[in-house]
Amino acid sequence: MPTGAYQFTDLNQNWEVRRRYKRAVLDRKLPVVCRTCNNTWMSELEDKHAKPAMAELIVSNKRVSLSPERLKSIANFAFKSVVIADRASTENPKLQGREPFFTTRARYAFRESLTIPDNVQMWLAAFEENTYGLFNAIYYPSPPETVPAFESYALTFGAGFLLIQVVASRPLRAGAGNFRFDVTQGAGWDRVSTPFWPNSGRAILRPPEGPLNFAWGQLFAHRWNGTDIDTDPGDSH
Repeated sequence: MPTGAYQFTDLNQNWEVRRRYKRAVLDRKLPVVCRTCNNTWMSELEDKHAKPAMAELIVSNKRVSLSPERLKSIANFAFKSVVIADRASTENPKLQGREPFFTTRARYAFRESLTIPDNVQMWLAAFEENTYGLFNAIYYPSPPETVPAFESYALTFGAGFLLIQVVASRPLRAGAGNFRFDVTQGAGWDRVSTPFWPNSGRAILRPPEGPLNFAWGQLFAHRWNGTDIDTDPGDSH
């Protein structure tokens, strides 16, 4: 991945700064991946998907058309990142005892065939300057009395001009049926954030019309807090 002087900021769920640090790459290294995975399929994902698809987007804000194939490569890297970030979160003493957000079956399916599970959505945004870095993971419980009860997980991360957001959900009880989760951003975000996963089969233009400064990047990371989320457990995708 490209190098640069990226100033990263990690935020907690209360918008408090956990730490600030400088890194030269977007791919954050967390000590929760085994050596074998890191040196085999994850390394291949980095070389064959992340670097070709994302390097230009980190260092340039030039208007480009992203093909469905390129968007899938970005989605592969983003999903790998969200799984690792969740695994790192469970190492937090405050979250000890928590089950990983994604099932073993889903994680293995991704490792074997890069299959991204249902109920995962992604958006692309852009920073207005190429010196920012952001890494923010948030867990959201469903509103009270929601049936079935569920939990959402949002990871917003990026560096340089590139900003990615992933939102996933899962039911909180077994046997919840064919749980469906869709979230739609408010119209005010359409100028600055473009949905790209699930893949529609169409190319998209990037960056969006309105790049974000760092303060707006923080708002973007927390934009689902307190929102009403509709579920439709009866239909499939």
